[in-house]
Amino acid sequence: MQTLDGKVIVVTGGAAGIGREMVLGLARAGARVLAADISGDAIASLDRELAGTPLAARVRSMRIDLAQPGSGEVLVEFARRELGPIHGLVNNAGIGRSVIKEDIFRQPPRFWEMSEAIWERFLAINASAAFRTMKAAVAAMVQQGEGRIVNVTTSLDSMLNAGAAGYGPSKAAAESLCAIAAADLRGTGVVVNVLIPGGPVDTAMIPANAPFERRSLLSPQCMVAPLCWLMSDAAREVTAVRIQAHLWRDDLPGHEALGLAAAPIAWTSLSGQLRKPATTAGMPG
Repeated sequence: MQTLDGKVIVVTGGAAGIGREMVLGLARAGARVLAADISGDAIASLDRELAGTPLAARVRSMRIDLAQPGSGEVLVEFARRELGPIHGLVNNAGIGRSVIKEDIFRQPPRFWEMSEAIWERFLAINASAAFRTMKAAVAAMVQQGEGRIVNVTTSLDSMLNAGAAGYGPSKAAAESLCAIAAADLRGTGVVVNVLIPGGPVDTAMIPANAPFERRSLLSPQCMVAPLCWLMSDAAREVTAVRIQAHLWRDDLPGHEALGLAAAPIAWTSLSGQLRKPATTAGMPG
């Protein structure tokens, strides 16, 4: 596990599911972490779990709705005030297809069955929230000459599959934003990458009536090792890559694990090679 002593990292959607595991993993690695979440119940549960443990001194929580204008600045200012200058930002907050209907696997929701309000909610949480937090955090990161931004998007299949309207396009928008931000920030010391599980994960986003065994799902803990490495000093030059967490080998040195688990961010392989290679170090050939 990478040592993250002295790092301040913000994780959105940080009180439950994948976000909770990332918050705990980062804190165990030595970081001071802000877990931001819209769910008061999830935050209360996380706070109770940490109370009286060594991690309690490293984790702060905040209830916030990142769909609201100005929420990015509120989040970043709170983190700076409570924990100090921000080293890393993890945009994990998101909503899944079950907000449209419960039985999403046996009867996938067709795009015309979605209300405009739900479509706008997908974009607000899965895409616009990441824009708000990145915009709010990046100026200070550039000024300090270092920063890590990691956005949790989804697999290409989940962006394109039937029944994925709302979820797929909003996650695709977030990944496109990551690719553009990585290019905009090249040379500043601030790097931007994407981290995805690489398959369905055993969280509340998968309904209880899903037609497969829960034990076949990926564990949300698979995100921890690659995330901690991306936040470490070893990854300071790695930018514009997409990592599939389930392919990460924690028994290997970080750049070797990266070679097994990473590909260029977004769809740059289809762009006519307009951009330079995705990273200055460690990208598989």
